[in-house]
Amino acid sequence: MEWKLILGHYLILVILLLGQLHGCKSCIEKERKALLELKNYMISRSVESVFGSVLPTWNNNTKSDCCGWKGIKCNHTSGRVIGLFFADMYFNESPLLNLSLLHPFEEVRSLNLSGLGYNGFFDDHIEGYKSLRRLRNLEILDLSSNSFNNTIFPFLNTATSLTSLFLRWNFMGGAFPIKELKDLTNLELLDLRGNSFNSGVPGYKSLKRFKNLEILDLSSNRINQSIFPFLNTATSLKSLLLGWNFMYGAFPIIELKNLANLELLDLIGNGFNGSIPDLKNLTNLEALGLAENNPNGPIPIEVICEMKNLRELDLRANYVVGQLPHCLGSLKMLKVLDLSSNQLSGNLPSSFSSLESLEYLSLLDNNFTGLFSLNPLTNLTKLKVFKLSSTTDMVQVETDSNWQPKFQLSVVILRFCNLEKIPSFLVYQNNLRLVDLSSNRLSGYIPTWLLVNNPELEVLQLRNNSFTFFQMPTIVHNLLVLDFSANNIGGLFPDNIGRQLPNLLHMNGSNNRFQGHLSSSMGEMKNLTFLDLSYNNLSGLLFTRISKALSQQI
Repeated sequence: MEWKLILGHYLILVILLLGQLHGCKSCIEKERKALLELKNYMISRSVESVFGSVLPTWNNNTKSDCCGWKGIKCNHTSGRVIGLFFADMYFNESPLLNLSLLHPFEEVRSLNLSGLGYNGFFDDHIEGYKSLRRLRNLEILDLSSNSFNNTIFPFLNTATSLTSLFLRWNFMGGAFPIKELKDLTNLELLDLRGNSFNSGVPGYKSLKRFKNLEILDLSSNRINQSIFPFLNTATSLKSLLLGWNFMYGAFPIIELKNLANLELLDLIGNGFNGSIPDLKNLTNLEALGLAENNPNGPIPIEVICEMKNLRELDLRANYVVGQLPHCLGSLKMLKVLDLSSNQLSGNLPSSFSSLESLEYLSLLDNNFTGLFSLNPLTNLTKLKVFKLSSTTDMVQVETDSNWQPKFQLSVVILRFCNLEKIPSFLVYQNNLRLVDLSSNRLSGYIPTWLLVNNPELEVLQLRNNSFTFFQMPTIVHNLLVLDFSANNIGGLFPDNIGRQLPNLLHMNGSNNRFQGHLSSSMGEMKNLTFLDLSYNNLSGLLFTRISKALSQQI
């Protein structure tokens, strides 16, 4: 019996220890009261206060552990609040945040106040804006999608422990705020997307203070090329996002030559032109975005072939001409390749069979002509998304082949490909989520066998073909979107369509030759929000059950 007693005491000690390790301790009373005071402050400014829906899980029930309240994260051992997140609240007007209400949470590491409409801070503390120093452990601060302007910077500059600062989509402008944030030398991530910053600053070498800065997002501002000498001093950067600004001229590789640690460079949606630069100095570059730069002449892309570490390449909507370079097949680590909306011609080079890591390939809206073979894709075991279309009517995608693909696609788009038959490789696919075979010359029966083979299929686009028959399969399927408009389908509308496709959200069967009455089974489509059967020869009254089902969704 004595050994059982000893064992019992031992088990109790183990249970207590595990309780400490796995967070049995609840939040401390001081912070519980502070959270309720913060809630009252939010209620006083919220348009939802009359509905009692502001922070509903935060309550006065003494048995309710505030560590389990929505938007609260606690340290499992101490019970101190380390994370605060406010969401889904709407204020009467753009308010000021009373910073003193946050002072009790001295251990907080993450504070998310995004999307609440704040336009500044209010602090009744005797030290004024310096009070943000009270949050001495704060590492992550998200103030995105508010109404802050540059007056917020003196407050932020006191939070010297910050490693991540999100200020996207506010009302800030002027020069890059390096002087205003000069004391935040621990920053690893700075997100200023969607403001109105317009340039660098004099004395640009000051960015060297930010020796830990790895991610800088300046997308969707008004920045011009004067920013580059300033950025070239941030040698620790791994991700630099400059898309959708006001940059023009040659690609700025010389200006960024010192950023040897870059892994992601995003220059999408600017006005760069000329040749793609030689990026041999950026040996760690894995993702390059140069899409939608609208150059004023052809862009050769052969220089890309030297970038052996590339995982993602986005060159869509540029003026890339000619045939696909054979050397692209040497990029064996490439996962994403988007060459859509260019002026490419010719065929897939045989070297594409070496792109063994490729998962996403888009060749939409190019100038392909002649017989287009998909054979180079046969052995790409990781390919998940394939998109192809031509702006000419002279391409003929190969449909009959004796190869069985080693990939399982989730998305396939083959628009404007002059298809007369459905490509045979689709017979072997069973993980498809989206199929778009629109604007071809397909005829005969609607290929509902795609539903049978792919139980997870959500979108089936077949518009603008020459299908003549529509026969539903016997299975019940969870398809969400079905478009078979602008075909030549006649006869009666499928009688069992509502029973076989009960979860449809969107159906377009317009511009066909259907006759007779609509099936009463359509009343079983309880989730239907869009229905277009115009320009057919249907007759009779619309069934009451269908009208009721649709009206419930409006």
